[in-house]
Amino acid sequence: MSYMSPEQALGKPLDARTDIFSLGVVLYEMITGCRAFDGDTSAAVFDAILNRAPTAPVELNALVPAELERIVNKALEKNPDLRYQSAADFCADLRRFRRDSSAGRTGRASRPSAGRSHSRWLRNTGVAIASIVAVLAAVALWLAANRAVSTESSSSTDGAVLQSIAASSAGPSIAVLPFENAGGDEDQKYFSDGLTEDIITELSGYHELSVIAHSSTRHYTGSDIDIRKIGAELGVRYVLRGSVRRAGQWIKVGVQLSDTSDSRLVWGTNYERELTASNLFALQDELTQQVVSAIADTYGALARAELPSARRKPPASLDSYDCVLRVYAYLQSHLPQNHLAARDCLEQVIATDPDYAAGRAWLAYLYAEEFHHRWNERPDDYDALDRALEMATEAERLDPASHVSHGALALALFFRGETERARIESYRTIDLSPNNALWLGLLANYLAAQEDFEHAVPMSRKALALSPHPPRWIHMPVFLEHYRRGEYEEALHRAKEIELEDFRTPLFLVATYGQLGRVDAVDTLLDQMRSRWRQRLDRPLVVREIRRELIERNVFSPGAADHLLEGLMKAGFEPAAESSAPRVR
Repeated sequence: MSYMSPEQALGKPLDARTDIFSLGVVLYEMITGCRAFDGDTSAAVFDAILNRAPTAPVELNALVPAELERIVNKALEKNPDLRYQSAADFCADLRRFRRDSSAGRTGRASRPSAGRSHSRWLRNTGVAIASIVAVLAAVALWLAANRAVSTESSSSTDGAVLQSIAASSAGPSIAVLPFENAGGDEDQKYFSDGLTEDIITELSGYHELSVIAHSSTRHYTGSDIDIRKIGAELGVRYVLRGSVRRAGQWIKVGVQLSDTSDSRLVWGTNYERELTASNLFALQDELTQQVVSAIADTYGALARAELPSARRKPPASLDSYDCVLRVYAYLQSHLPQNHLAARDCLEQVIATDPDYAAGRAWLAYLYAEEFHHRWNERPDDYDALDRALEMATEAERLDPASHVSHGALALALFFRGETERARIESYRTIDLSPNNALWLGLLANYLAAQEDFEHAVPMSRKALALSPHPPRWIHMPVFLEHYRRGEYEEALHRAKEIELEDFRTPLFLVATYGQLGRVDAVDTLLDQMRSRWRQRLDRPLVVREIRRELIERNVFSPGAADHLLEGLMKAGFEPAAESSAPRVR
C-alpha cells in the first residue's frame, strides 16, 4: 500500500496518472534507499500518502541532482492534474535528464570530496534511468495503440472495479465441488467442508481465475456427477473434485481436475501425509499450484509467474487450523450455535497461539458478527467491537497480505462508524482476493448501505457471476441503488429477491410499496417485520429505533436510512408515540 496514489487510497476513479505516481514512488526509493510513504500501521501509511510530502531526496542522498529531484517531485504530486499527464511526458523528462547528466549538466554542485562517488552514482543511476525510460517508452506506445479501448473503459460509470471485473472475466473458470468426507464420520464433516472452502479461497486470489462460490457448489455431491452438466449449469470450464479421509495421525486426500467440455481428466493425484498443520498447509499450497499450472497449460490465460511466492504461515498446531475450519462451517450454515462453537474455539487458540494471523482475523470477523446479529453476546465481559478492532488490527500486522485480515478490519470499522477507513480496507480486501464471492458480496452490502454504489454494484454483480446459486442477501446493493434513484418498480423486483435474517427484508418491501402508493400490499409484511423485530430486539418497533438499528447495526448512512423510513411512512406506518406500538392506517 505504500505505493498507492492518493486517489487510489480514497477509492476514486483511476487513470494512467495513478501508475505514474506509483512509478514515482519506486524512483524515489531507488535514489534515496527509503520509502516515500511509510508508517507502522495502515492508517499511518494512508495519512502519509494523503497529507504529507515525502522527505526531500537530497536530504537523504546529497548526491541527488536537482533536476532528478524535480522529476520525482512532479511524479509524486498529490493532485493528479499537477502530475505528469502521460507516460510520454515522464519519459521525455527522464531522457532529457539522462542526456544532461552525461554532459555534466545535472543542476547541483557536489562537494569536492564527493566527485568520484558522484560520478559513480550517476553512472549507476543512469543504468536504472535507462531501464525506466525503456519501460515508459513501451507504455507510451501501448497507451497510444489502446487509447480508444482505455477511453471507453474509463468512462464506465462503474469505475475501476468494473474494469477489473471485465479483465478477470476473460480468464478460465473453475468450480471446486465439496470434498467428500470419505471417513463417513459426521463429526468430521466440517473438516472436509472447511478444506473445500480454504482451497476455494486460495484459488480466488488469482486475478485471472474465476472461482465459483462454495454456496453454489455445495449441492453437487456424490461420485455419479455428470461433469458436462455441472459445467453447463455453473458456466465453468473446469471442475475440481476431491475426497478427504482422516485416519489417526494421517490424512489422505484424493483430487481430480476435469475439463467440462469433454469430461477429460486434466490432472489428478493422491496425497497421504502425517496430519500436522504444516503438512496440511503444504498440501493445499501444492494442490493449488498444480491446479493453476494445469489450467495454464491448457488455457494459456494464467502465467506461471503469477503463482504466489509468499505462502501462508501455518499455525502452531493442527487444533488452531481446526478452529478456522469451524468458521467455514459457520459461513455455510449461518446459525447462532455455529457462531458460538467457532468463536469459543478460536478464543482458546489465540490464548495459546497468539501469532496465528488467520485465527485472529476470523475471530475479529466473529466479534463483528456478534455485534451485528446480537448473537452470543457477553456485554458484561467485553465490548464486541473493541475486540473486533483489536483482533483485526493485530491480524493485519501479522499478515498484511491476508484479505481476511483487511476484510475483518473493514467490518469492525464500518460498525464503529469509521466509514472512510472502512472503505479503504474494503477496497484492499478485494484487491488481495478479487474473485472471492463471500467478501465481494459482504462488503458490497455495506458499501451500498453507505451509498458507495460506484464500487458496491460492480462488486455485487461480480459476486453474483461467481455464484450461480447465490445466497439471497447478495442482491441488496442493486436494490438499494434502484431505490436511491427513485426507480421503485425495479427496486421492488430486486427487493423480492432478497432474504435477510432480520427485519430488513420486509422493511425494504414495505418502503418500496409505500413509494409506489400500493399500501394495500403491506399489512402482512408489517406483521412479518414486527415478528422479526421481536425475535431480535427487546424494544418497541418505532421510527426512532428502526433508524437507530439501520445506522448502528447495519451501517446505513443517515440519508439512506431516512429514505427507507420515508417509504415506510407512505405505506401507512404511523410515527406513533415512542413508547407505543405502531399502527397501520
